[in-house]
Amino acid sequence: EITTSPDRERPRPALGTYLQVAVLGLLVVAVFHQLLVWMVEQWWRDAHYGHGFLIPLISGYLVYRQIPRLRDLPVENHRWGLPLMLAGALFHLAALLYGAHFPSGFALIILLYGLVIWLQGWPRARALLFPFAFLFFMVPMARLLVDKLAMPMQLFSARGAAGLAGIFGMQPTLDGVSILTRDYAFEVAI
Repeated sequence: EITTSPDRERPRPALGTYLQVAVLGLLVVAVFHQLLVWMVEQWWRDAHYGHGFLIPLISGYLVYRQIPRLRDLPVENHRWGLPLMLAGALFHLAALLYGAHFPSGFALIILLYGLVIWLQGWPRARALLFPFAFLFFMVPMARLLVDKLAMPMQLFSARGAAGLAGIFGMQPTLDGVSILTRDYAFEVAI
């Protein structure tokens, strides 16, 4: 009696599946080309966004780590991916009309996740939710947003660091985002 391994029992994707993914990928790149160029320029030029190059690699690694789990999940096309893809496309169009790049970055991620739901179904999309959500960190946000969020985060961090220093007996004095001790002065900077 000949037994086969579980890997041999699983059907391999047809060439048409790879072709479909390639065509969809090229279409997404064509539609979002301007955004992709802008993001890479932001990552390259602005030190605040230099981490952008790493985020897709980390997300890709997180997807790679899910492959054994994904193999056990059923592939079932799901129609709810289409409205999500449409929402992403409309969001991208609105961002283009207003000349704002960073919302298009979010639109790209929404559209891609909609594609996963549409082509692979809910079980696989749920397994890939975190890697896709992590991609939001690659999108360079407008400086206005960053500046608006930075000060409250700095103040929160300074209070937390001063409280922690107090636990260790350092007796800090907090002055805005500056933490003063008897021997040192620290500043929580962006």
